[in-house]
Amino acid sequence: ERWSGLRIVDRVVRKEKWDACMRSKEILPFPKISTSLRPSGGDQVVIGVICAGPVVPKSGASGEKCAEITLTDLAPNRLHRVVVVLAGKAFDHWADPLGAGRKQCAVGSIFGVLNPKPARRAGCIAVSFETQLIKLGTSPSLRFCEARTREVGRLHAQQGDPLLPEDSTSLRPGGGDQVVIGVICGGPAVCKSGATGEKCAELTLTDLAAKGLQRVAVLLTGKAFDHWADPLGAGRKQCAIGSIFGVLNPRPARRAGCIAVSFETQLISLGASPSLRFCDARTQDGLKCQAPYNAESGEGFCEAHARMSHGQRGA
Repeated sequence: ERWSGLRIVDRVVRKEKWDACMRSKEILPFPKISTSLRPSGGDQVVIGVICAGPVVPKSGASGEKCAEITLTDLAPNRLHRVVVVLAGKAFDHWADPLGAGRKQCAVGSIFGVLNPKPARRAGCIAVSFETQLIKLGTSPSLRFCEARTREVGRLHAQQGDPLLPEDSTSLRPGGGDQVVIGVICGGPAVCKSGATGEKCAELTLTDLAAKGLQRVAVLLTGKAFDHWADPLGAGRKQCAIGSIFGVLNPRPARRAGCIAVSFETQLISLGASPSLRFCDARTQDGLKCQAPYNAESGEGFCEAHARMSHGQRGA
């Protein structure tokens, strides 16, 4: 791709048309987005490969539905990523499960982001109209690291992934006669591509521990995806935030520190948790923290914000 240098296959937009569209536009390299993005975003373009998302739905600062996708520049020496927040018509078209462009907004797709503006969340960019996102084609170069590390918990915390239970090393490869029980606090985020190209989804469970709360990602594939995560699946409505689920005989996922299930019978809805809450304290960029916590802890905030003074939480 001429403007980003990314390798591209299965072009969606003709090269000549895209070149004409890019005339008089400024390409924003990923390392310069935070410092060079104009408030209006006028005549600026970001080009990257979707490496995560869309994660839907989240609530924006004003209460509207929004979603996030993560783009990468696939730079060989120092790879960069940026989160794109989709709201309004951009959400309806690209992120809503029934949106016309939802299937195109897949991991590995190369997108151009036209005239993005700075998001309220520091370091992120935002779009509100479906025409601000253009699918250019597919990247044949994107891969995901399968190496494992003893410091998985620290690594994934840095990357914004769910934290791992302290006993994550005890999961047997076959998953036989083991059970994980937790409360859904995120997801399911649907239509991600698995390592073999099949549809899969991800939901996040928490143990709601009053001190040292833990989270783990559960990957759903095959019949588990069809039943629990597909928008038309028979169990989709039960797979809601706050539901308590038992995960029977999970196996280690290819993604380090996560667990996986393939059959709908491996997930059992046990009921609903009256204790799950999400932290309303504000982060440094003015957004709600939204980290889960146990209401019975008596703190009223997540563990991190509970340690702060009232002034610090409101800053």
